[in-house]
Amino acid sequence: PELPEVEAARLLVHNNCLGSRVTDIDVVIEDEIIFNMPQDQIKPTFSVLHGMTLQTTGRYGKYFWLSFAGESKPNINLLMHFGMTGFVQVQGITRSFYRSAPEKPGDPVVWPPRFTRFVLGFGKSVKLAFGDSRRLGRVSLVSDVMGSLKTLGMDPIVNLKARWSDFDAIIQKRRVPIKSLLLDQTFTAGVGNWMADDILLMARINPNSIAADLNDQQRRALYEAVIDLSIDACRLKNDGEEYPKEWLFHVRWDKKSTH
Repeated sequence: PELPEVEAARLLVHNNCLGSRVTDIDVVIEDEIIFNMPQDQIKPTFSVLHGMTLQTTGRYGKYFWLSFAGESKPNINLLMHFGMTGFVQVQGITRSFYRSAPEKPGDPVVWPPRFTRFVLGFGKSVKLAFGDSRRLGRVSLVSDVMGSLKTLGMDPIVNLKARWSDFDAIIQKRRVPIKSLLLDQTFTAGVGNWMADDILLMARINPNSIAADLNDQQRRALYEAVIDLSIDACRLKNDGEEYPKEWLFHVRWDKKSTH
């Protein structure tokens, strides 16, 4: 998942669980890889969320988090990364997908969804599941979110608009193909393959062009394309069918395409 899909997941949780208290925690599979800790520590560690209230949600790059507070407990953040096939789902609500998502464990009737690793219950009526089929996602509890994400670069929506000089300076120093640089999460956090392709199309730049060789006009066009495409994709709520028809996204996901 790239930035728009992660933002759609954050909004799903934000719109359905914000302000609610955790009344139940069900670790369905004690997955040492996803939780990054020994099996016997997973349930005790995550039990701290019981009774805490979801105060806010956030996203940076391909990571998103849920911030919890409790009267007698220190504030804590549930930090998540989807890897390749991770997802969150709220019971009874259909998730959004790119048009040709290869796996769609999103049937709102089936609960818990296939590949679920844990479920949080908010009151009597709202349940939130996190799942991952390929086990490349990561889930952790952290006190300092941005400290945990300090190696990431500029987020196209969160802070890139204020960092043109940083963006421009990095490009001029890097002798690598510009698409490779865009995919580097220490440069533009959240950009993945399909986004990079459409950003470069929008900016009219060859993906193999060496970053440091781009002229002033190309660098500025690239900067604006990163921001504009990211905003548009999030505004359209991760619905590929609504993306502009000229985007390469449609060619990438259309298996019948002859382009």
